[in-house]
Amino acid sequence: MRILHVTKKYPNAIGGDATCVFNLERVQEKRGHKVFIATINDREIRDKANLYKFGLKDSAYNWDNVTLKRILSLMLFFPKSLFLIKKIKPDIIHSHSADLGFIISLWAKLIGIPVINTCHSASFFCKFTPKIKRYPELFLLRFGFFDKIITVAPDSKEIFHKYGLKNCEYLNMLGVDADIFHALKKEMKLVPALKSGGESIKLSNPDSRIRFIFVGRINPLKGLDYLMLACQRLKKEIEYFEVWVVGDGPYKKNLEKLSRKLNIESNIKFFGAITDRTSLIKTYCMADIFVFPSLLESFSLVILEAWAAGLAVITTKVGIIISQGKNEENVLIIRQKDADSLYQAMLRLIKDKGLREKIGLNGNKLLLEKDYTWENIATKLEHIYTFAPRFKAGRMYNLN
Repeated sequence: MRILHVTKKYPNAIGGDATCVFNLERVQEKRGHKVFIATINDREIRDKANLYKFGLKDSAYNWDNVTLKRILSLMLFFPKSLFLIKKIKPDIIHSHSADLGFIISLWAKLIGIPVINTCHSASFFCKFTPKIKRYPELFLLRFGFFDKIITVAPDSKEIFHKYGLKNCEYLNMLGVDADIFHALKKEMKLVPALKSGGESIKLSNPDSRIRFIFVGRINPLKGLDYLMLACQRLKKEIEYFEVWVVGDGPYKKNLEKLSRKLNIESNIKFFGAITDRTSLIKTYCMADIFVFPSLLESFSLVILEAWAAGLAVITTKVGIIISQGKNEENVLIIRQKDADSLYQAMLRLIKDKGLREKIGLNGNKLLLEKDYTWENIATKLEHIYTFAPRFKAGRMYNLN
């Protein structure tokens, strides 16, 4: 099968959709498919043979907002998408953005190629989202020629149907390779060999320092200001701890300035974006506790990665994954915008090693029980692809 993924983000740009597309590509190629990527003209996104860029030079971060550059790039994508279809001759097109999917679906409808669109985040039904974003998104989803719309939120399928999107289906699109995490931990001599049944996942650092880690794009919605305030209070009681902030974004300078103002710069390490996958996994594995004080999330792939690393997780109640969690069993849930709640949770896990290890172990068990693997996701996607009404095995359409 020849598969064309159309996406706003792709590594080394940061984002859950970038990680999703990259892993789908990897697993689909492993399963014998020919995979192509169409994405925006961002210098962060690495060039390679099967990747095609379009539009004006811009950053993936800016594509999270409605800007003039984005509108012009979408206009340029219209003729480019026809060129890509003729060049690649895909059996299936999988878009990961409503606007990009809408545009390419116009040509795909004429030619007879099925288009699947994944809504990694949807805001058309969120009343607090500005109308200028909600209404266009609903229009694109409703009038795009999509054979199937995939929602990644398990409780949103009925909402999609309510808004007239009857071809919507829920599919978990979050995956992680837990085996890679464990193999690297063994290589780093951080864990013993697995016991029978695979239950051993204990992590220990070579010194007594407690290391917290945050991974994600740095912006005000991640709640990192509250993390800084919690660290200021924590430092008054415990000197020997570190917080690793892994990620980048325009708000990073504000946080660095705040850490100096609060006199905690010796405890906060800003790593920037770690784009090499192996290096990122090793960084997870060298930490003890994952902290995620986010104010708003669609899904939280980083929590899966933290569970894969066997870390205890402190998080607000946001995102899809946390709906699977149980407070004080596999996560420690804190209140949003509450530095005191975060401080209490951090202090508690520093002092209570047993609770820290229990939460990390149970999180890893939940990850394995729910089968959050890319192989599982790819198998389910193949079923959706091949049962799409316009799917034509062998490319029986004429592109000349």
